[in-house]
Amino acid sequence: YITAIEIFRDFFNKDPSSYFGLKAPNLAIRSIAVLIKYLRANKPYALNHIKFIRVGNLNVYMNLDKQTIRNLEIFESIRADAKGITLFSILNKTKTPVGSRALRKALSNPYINLEKINLRLNRIEALITFKEKLKSVQKILELIGDPERKLGKISANRIPPIELLKFAYSIKNWIDIYDILKELQPFEKFFKNIDKLKEISDEIIKTLSDNPPYNFSDGNVIRDGINEELDKYKKILYESERIISEIEKYEKEKTKIPTLRINYNEVYGYYIEITKSYKDKVPSDWECIQTLVNTLRFKNKKIIEVEKNIAYAKEKILTIEKEIFNNLRRKILEFSKDLRLFFEFLGELDLDCSIAQISIENNWTRPEFNDDGIIEIIDSRHPIVEALNDEFVPNSLFLDSENNAIILTGPNMSGKSTYLRQNAIIILLSHCGFFVPAKKVNIHIVDRIFSRVGASDDISSGVSTFMAEMIETAYILNNSSEKSFIILDEVGKGTSTYDGIAIARAIIEYIQNYIKAKTLFATHYYELTKLENEIKGIKNYCMEVKEFDDNVIFTRKVIKGSSDKSYGIYVAKLAGIPEWIINRANEILLNFKILNSKIEIDINPDEITPKQALEILYKLVKKSD
Repeated sequence: YITAIEIFRDFFNKDPSSYFGLKAPNLAIRSIAVLIKYLRANKPYALNHIKFIRVGNLNVYMNLDKQTIRNLEIFESIRADAKGITLFSILNKTKTPVGSRALRKALSNPYINLEKINLRLNRIEALITFKEKLKSVQKILELIGDPERKLGKISANRIPPIELLKFAYSIKNWIDIYDILKELQPFEKFFKNIDKLKEISDEIIKTLSDNPPYNFSDGNVIRDGINEELDKYKKILYESERIISEIEKYEKEKTKIPTLRINYNEVYGYYIEITKSYKDKVPSDWECIQTLVNTLRFKNKKIIEVEKNIAYAKEKILTIEKEIFNNLRRKILEFSKDLRLFFEFLGELDLDCSIAQISIENNWTRPEFNDDGIIEIIDSRHPIVEALNDEFVPNSLFLDSENNAIILTGPNMSGKSTYLRQNAIIILLSHCGFFVPAKKVNIHIVDRIFSRVGASDDISSGVSTFMAEMIETAYILNNSSEKSFIILDEVGKGTSTYDGIAIARAIIEYIQNYIKAKTLFATHYYELTKLENEIKGIKNYCMEVKEFDDNVIFTRKVIKGSSDKSYGIYVAKLAGIPEWIINRANEILLNFKILNSKIEIDINPDEITPKQALEILYKLVKKSD
C-alpha cells in the first residue's frame, strides 16, 4: 500500500487525500497505482494527457445490472422482429461521437440524485422551448467531429498536422455554439472556460498553415512568419525550385533539344530527360543515369548542386517544423483539464439536443418527482415497440406505499411483458434526466431497477433455464430495497406447475413482507390472484381480452381484475398450427374441464389411513378414464 501511495504521488504530484479525503480507500489507491505502472511499461504515451482523476459517487448514480440492461433492450435487441432497434438507437440522434458516448454513459449510469436529474431536464426543456436555437446548435455539432479522440492522438504524438487544425476548428465551433446559448441560464456552466479554449484554438490556427498536409514529410506545416530560420529555408527551397526551371530553359536553348525536360521522382530525384533521337546532342559532362525504351535520363553538376541545396533545405524545414509542432502539442496538453471539461460539456450538449429532438418529434413529456413514495405513470408507451408499430395502446400505472405490488395476468401475446418493460423504461429514462413517452409521470427516486424477464439456458455455465431464472431472482431479492422497482415475468414457469406456483407465491410474499419494493409480477398462474385478498399492498390487474363468437381480440389495455384464461389454443391457431391439432386440443381441453368439475373430494390427509388413500386414488383414476 505504501508503494501504491508513492506511485500515486509521483504521477499526480498530489497526496491521495486531495482526491479521496483523509480516509483514502486502499483498493482505489492500489488500483490506480497498478494501472499507472502497467501503462508506463506498455503504453507510456497514454499517460501524457491524464492530469487528474474523478471520484465517482455511489449516491449520484444508479447501479444497473447486466440482466436489466439486456431485458430492457438498452443496447442490444432480444426480439426477432426488432430490426436491431434498441433504446439506445432510438435515442441516438447525436451529431458527434462524443455525444453518442455520453448517451451510452447516461443510459448505463442513471442518476439517483434529483439535483443532477433536474439540471439535465432544465437544459432539455430550454432547447425544446427555443427550437430555432436547437436547430442552429445541431448544425454546428455536425461539423465538430471527435476532438476527444484527437486529444488522445496529440498526447501520443500521433496527430497529423491536418487533424490538429481540425481539432482547433472543433473548438472554434464550440465558441460559435456559445454565442447561440450564452443567454440560456441552464447552459451557463458549459462555457465557463471558453476563454482558455479560445486561447488554444487561436494558438493552433495562428501556428499552422491554412492547408497543412497529413504527412509531415510533405512540408508546409507551419505558417510563414512564425520562425525566421524556417522562413529562410523555405525561401531557399522556393528559389531552388525556380532555379531548376531556369536550368531547364538554359539547357534546352544551349543543346537545341526541343524535347528536353527536367522531371522528378522519388528514386532519382531531379533529372534531365530527352528522347533517344537527340542523344548525339548530349553534352559530355552529362551523366546518364537511366535508359528507357524511348528516352534517356541524365544529371549534370548544376542539377546535383541544386538538389543538395533542396535536400538540405527540406531537412532543416522538417526539423524546425517538427520542433514547432511538438512545442505546440505540449502547450495544448497543458490545457488537458480544460479540454476534458470541453469534451464532457460537448457530449452533454449533444445528448441534450438529441433528447430534445426526439421529445419534440414524439410528444414526450418532462417527468416530475415526489417524496411521497408514489409512482404515477399516465398513458405511457414503450418507445421500442412504438418504433416498430404504427399504433401503440398506452397504459397507466399507479403504485404507492399502501399499494406497492401488482399481479398481472393475461394470455400470451396480450402485452404483459411489454407493459412491464415500458414502465421500467419510463422510470429509467426519468432517472437519466430525459423526457419520457407518456402523458404524465410523477415518481419517487428509485435506488435500483431490477428485471427478471424471459427464459434462456446459460449453456456456457452449464445452467438450465430454471436454474438461471432462480439465480437472477435470487440476485434481485438479495440486492433490492424498499426504494427499488422490480419487474418479474413468469417466475416459476421453468419447473412443474405446483412447484412453480409455490415458488412464485413465496417470492411475492417475501417481497411484500421483507423488501416492500414497488413490484410488477406478470404470471399465468391464476392461483396467485387470490393474494390480493390475503396480502396487504397487492392489486390484481389483467390484460383486457374481448371475445366475439370464435374470435379473440387482445386490446393491449391493462384493466383492474384478473384473467383465468390463457387462450393458448387461440394463440397456437394464430401461429399457424394445423387445424386438426387445434380441433383435437379443444377436445382434450373440454375433457380436462369436465374431469376437474367431477373431482371435488374434501380430503384431510391427516385423518385417513393408507388403505383409504389408496381407495380414493383408485376412484380418481376410474373417474378419469
